[in-house]
Amino acid sequence: MKRPSENCFSDGLRLSASFLPACRLFKPFIGVKNMKRLPAIFAALLLLTSCRESPAMPDNRPASQEHPTTASDAVPTNEELLAYAEGHLAVYCYHDAAAWAYELKRRGITLPPRLQQVLDEERYDPDAPVSTGSIYHLRPQQIDLLREKAENGDTAAAERLWRYYRFSAEQTPENKRQADYWDAKAGAGGQPK
Repeated sequence: MKRPSENCFSDGLRLSASFLPACRLFKPFIGVKNMKRLPAIFAALLLLTSCRESPAMPDNRPASQEHPTTASDAVPTNEELLAYAEGHLAVYCYHDAAAWAYELKRRGITLPPRLQQVLDEERYDPDAPVSTGSIYHLRPQQIDLLREKAENGDTAAAERLWRYYRFSAEQTPENKRQADYWDAKAGAGGQPK
């Protein structure tokens, strides 16, 4: 009979006594040939379970080191939110402009008329599901306005039309042609395709 410190395999490897019951438990399922791998698997599992952070374990770090403040953690000021909204509106990203306008409105800030109009037109709902198509969607009157601006040299309008035809409109040969046209008009040969 083998002593507890001896291996439960026939290859002469040694295991601690705590692995023996597990070895015997798995032997019928994985066969003697694969039993050699069990010590490494058990050691890896032991390390993984002991190295994971446990919510039950107290965190002895000072509060200042728990989650150091970064620039991305800072809450944007109302002026920053207004700049974000107007910046998105300047490049005809109506959905994003409406999202920032909504946040300003939620904070009780009176919106400039153009941002209020975009918020009303977009009917922004923060709880609504968002998809790429909904972000880049344009209504027919917006498409007409952007076409006019893009034909008169507004590259931001041309790029916005490219994004609409590339990401939101139905993928038809005509819309593909439109996307290519507006991409060239925007002079954005380096746009990701």
